Amino acid sequence: MGAATGPIGGKELGGELGVEAGEGRPGVHELGADAQRGGGDGAVPDLTEDRLPGGYEGVVAAPQLPQGSQASIGSIPWGTFGTAWAVMTVWARMPSSPSSSTRAAAFTPLGTLLHTPAAHAAPGGSGPCPADHETTVRLRNHTAYRPQVLPSGIRLPIVTWGNGACRADGTWFENILKEFASHGFLVIANGRPGGSGRTDASMLTEAIDWAIRENSRIDGKYRGKIDTTKIAMMGQSCGGLEAYEASAGRRVTTTVLYNSGLRSDAENWRLSRLHAPIAYFIGGPSDIAYPNAMDDWRRPPAGLPAFMGNLDVGHFGTFSEPNGGEFGRVGSAWLRGRLKGDTTAEQLFVGPNCGLCSTEWDVMQKNPS
Repeated sequence: MGAATGPIGGKELGGELGVEAGEGRPGVHELGADAQRGGGDGAVPDLTEDRLPGGYEGVVAAPQLPQGSQASIGSIPWGTFGTAWAVMTVWARMPSSPSSSTRAAAFTPLGTLLHTPAAHAAPGGSGPCPADHETTVRLRNHTAYRPQVLPSGIRLPIVTWGNGACRADGTWFENILKEFASHGFLVIANGRPGGSGRTDASMLTEAIDWAIRENSRIDGKYRGKIDTTKIAMMGQSCGGLEAYEASAGRRVTTTVLYNSGLRSDAENWRLSRLHAPIAYFIGGPSDIAYPNAMDDWRRPPAGLPAFMGNLDVGHFGTFSEPNGGEFGRVGSAWLRGRLKGDTTAEQLFVGPNCGLCSTEWDVMQKNPS
């Protein structure tokens, strides 16, 4: 298909508002004071002996709706939720010093694309190593995904993940994270299983620090089993912004953003700090993050290898599908190519006849390597 194109000048608002923007934010409530960084007490079983019970402006929560009621934001239905809560991400193009009346822009529901598990799910993923998740007292506010049986003779590269809405729920993207881990990766998501509250970029760095310590901890199950030289920063929506920020660290081997892009031209300086190959997997023009992602595409440092893939699935992506659907397939391939040297997987993204070229994906490449 043809290459996707972005806005010519700066970040843009995505979508049409169905509620008034401003201080009152009619129909929505900000997360309460008890929604602390990395919080949550999800009582989800884990795999380890370390068993425990279980300042992002753009995070808001929709109130409960009566059964059968309908609401919409722009042209996006956000349906019949019954007693469920929908969590939405605010995307805005803001001046460097926005007033409160200009901060809100467009709301995208995430509640329909993800789930909070009622019980510990079965191991999953399409890779050779079925994966599950666990928690540990040594990294209290995260959820780690790994092969259920640690493979012999294989070291696991490190993958960190920031959730959409910067939400501190480490099992919110369970399908795709198990998919990644099943291909032989240690994947660490912000937030505890079923947790609540907000996260920040420093939590991704904390995850890396923990994994490096575990690789050398005497009597630890991960001792000598983690490849601490291969590290990916990943995230969806608001979590992608966290990945951007944390990717300035020199330990990072690659950065991957799903449905994400900087919210303001005042933040474009962050792009100059990128130093490792980057991939964008975006939901096409209907994705509320599309204009911002396409604007970011124009601004990476000269010579930086970069891949842009747009699949016309919107901001929800394919995360709710088994193994994360198509987003899971291409993300796993990117990780295998960049962190494991899998040349077959790399061919999905490189060259005029790349595996994703001439498919339902709209692709662009810069400095392929």
